[in-house]
Amino acid sequence: MTIRALLAAASQFKPTGSIPGSDELLFGDFQSRGFYGEVDASDLIGGTALSELCDLSSIGVLMEDNPTWLKFSRFGKILFIPKVPLRHSITINQYRDRDLVYGRTVVIRGHRYLVRFMTGGNANPATDSGGEWNDLLYPITVGRPANQPIWANYSQSSLNVTGFGLGSATFCQEVRSGQTFHIYRGYTGIQTFSQAYANSTMNHYGWRPVLEYIGPI
Repeated sequence: MTIRALLAAASQFKPTGSIPGSDELLFGDFQSRGFYGEVDASDLIGGTALSELCDLSSIGVLMEDNPTWLKFSRFGKILFIPKVPLRHSITINQYRDRDLVYGRTVVIRGHRYLVRFMTGGNANPATDSGGEWNDLLYPITVGRPANQPIWANYSQSSLNVTGFGLGSATFCQEVRSGQTFHIYRGYTGIQTFSQAYANSTMNHYGWRPVLEYIGPI
């Protein structure tokens, strides 16, 4: 097999039967974006256990120990995102100290995952909304922009992205300018795009991590 053929085959890799959740996409496409459905915490990991793996147990406040995970594909990768935030009241610097903004590797049930923030902007630094937030959460949420596909119709309250509630503003990877202000999504609605002071411990800033599947150990 030629190198080109090997690379093409690798680009089509789809883990099946090895990680939690359905192997079949409900909507979308593996190489662009798609939705597999829900995964129980009992099949993946709970909030307390993930906090321990990420050295967060002693800071912030646990919000959800038994989250439902939403399984997606994006650009040929499998991603798990919790339906609701797992913790709140943690600063960006505390996340940075634990390599949780851009990712640290953990092992869950014999498989490696990169634990990181979602992307939520059009670039880094960001001037407008974009990233995984738009590509994956818009299609599953009531209140999406008109040009989005419809994969599911979760209410914004069920995803805790509205109502000014605890943890309802999700810190994302992108900064707005320098390292002082990070963007966040949610808080007043699924389409909200704003910025927050990176060292704020206010309780409406939540940890909604991505688990990006890497492979078996």
